[in-house]
Amino acid sequence: MYKKVSKRFNVQSKLMLILVGVSLGSIVVISFLSWERAKSNLRNTIRNQLTSIRYARANQVESFFENLRNHVVTLSDDRMVIEAMVELNREFDQLNSPDTFLQKQADNQDVPPEQTNNQGSPEEWNKVLKGYYTKEFFPRLSQAVSGELNPGAYIPASKAAQYLQYHYIANNPNPVGEKEKLIDAKDGSGYSQVHAKYQEIFRHIVEKFGYYDLFLIDFDSGEIIYSVFKETDYGTSLNVGPYQHSNLAAITELVRKNAERRTVQIV
Repeated sequence: MYKKVSKRFNVQSKLMLILVGVSLGSIVVISFLSWERAKSNLRNTIRNQLTSIRYARANQVESFFENLRNHVVTLSDDRMVIEAMVELNREFDQLNSPDTFLQKQADNQDVPPEQTNNQGSPEEWNKVLKGYYTKEFFPRLSQAVSGELNPGAYIPASKAAQYLQYHYIANNPNPVGEKEKLIDAKDGSGYSQVHAKYQEIFRHIVEKFGYYDLFLIDFDSGEIIYSVFKETDYGTSLNVGPYQHSNLAAITELVRKNAERRTVQIV
């Protein structure tokens, strides 16, 4: 009797163990499959989200450049910008003949004597610029460029550029990074009169649209006849000199090669 009960108990125990094992196995398999399915769903969800973000960012970039192109075209067609280019270019050329210019200003009764005296001389321009480049510009430039820096390699060659850098950079009372605040150099020049007419307007455009700067560049000579922020490329030629390999020089060359109206070049 005992043997029969024991034998039956053993059989029941084995069946229970088998059932428990099968149940646990099923639970493990189901859990694993559920985990894999959840992981796959999560992966697909993340992939879809990243794809959506990528497309959204791509659309944002495309929209940014499209708006940029449209704004540049609008500015190029704007009569005020065209007039500013013509007037500043004319006065810039006048500054390239300093002796004639200074004599003309001295003879001009409409120019106050204190402004005529504020113009300086070519010798003074060069001296002050040399001091500015040595004390202000080179310490910042040396952080990115190694080797000895020579002022003669960076001070612009043209008299117009020297004159403008003297008045609007080196002799500008505003600190580096705020040179754009000088509206009129009070030197009595025709250039400064035109500059005072447009500087605040162009500065507002740059600030409103978040541009790095706004340049007006002579198509043929490559000279930067105007800049809002007045950095050391101001007045220089992009055809020669230290800035001839800059991005600004590259974009100027692209415009020359494709000078069709309303064509926008981006580098």
